[in-house]
Amino acid sequence: MKSAEYKIFDDLSFESKVVETKQGKVEYHLSEGDGPVILISHGGLGGLDQARVMASWVDDAKYRLLCPSRPGYLGTPLESGKTIEEQADLFAALLDVLKIDKVAIVTASAGGPPGYVFSIRHPDRVWALVGIG
Repeated sequence: MKSAEYKIFDDLSFESKVVETKQGKVEYHLSEGDGPVILISHGGLGGLDQARVMASWVDDAKYRLLCPSRPGYLGTPLESGKTIEEQADLFAALLDVLKIDKVAIVTASAGGPPGYVFSIRHPDRVWALVGIG
């Protein structure tokens, strides 16, 4: 798998990366900067592109946005996490590779369960949890 270029709006485009973690491959985008990191767990349509749109309300001058494609979406193979628990652990493995200690996690729709389970299984990695209905 290779990185991909995503153009969401005229003023929002970015390149994704794919990394190998101990849980499997995952496609993601991490915005630049040095602020606290917010991990976005997208819903059932799209992938990291949807995650980035979900986070359009976040001041990305103050926060870094980590938008992974959950397993089975865009450039992340389903084998990287078929269960909610495996998806939660994939988030933790991605943080390990990126050397990120803690994140706030924002979840929506089908991204809710893996985000909530991530918070339960890895509470020391979470500084905030936001669920969008």
